Amino acid sequence: MDNHENLVKEILSDMLGVNTAGFTRETELQGELGMDSAEMVDVVVLLEKRFKRTFHRGVERELKTVGDIYDLLSSSTLPVPLAKAG
Repeated sequence: MDNHENLVKEILSDMLGVNTAGFTRETELQGELGMDSAEMVDVVVLLEKRFKRTFHRGVERELKTVGDIYDLLSSSTLPVPLAKAG
């Protein structure tokens, strides 16, 4: 298991108060873990802070499984610049 997977499991365990030992890539965030939309946003915000990255707006709606979170972190090697308010 790589560092991204460990950190994702740590975040989910802390947020949801669940044991992540049985998590697989296919574990459903909403169906199996019962996460609501606010918790999904919280996960993305925590990932952005921990990895010093900014993901595109609405990315939380694309995350269906634990594996989707791993893939997001693996595919996002560079930060996305924040849009400047103008």
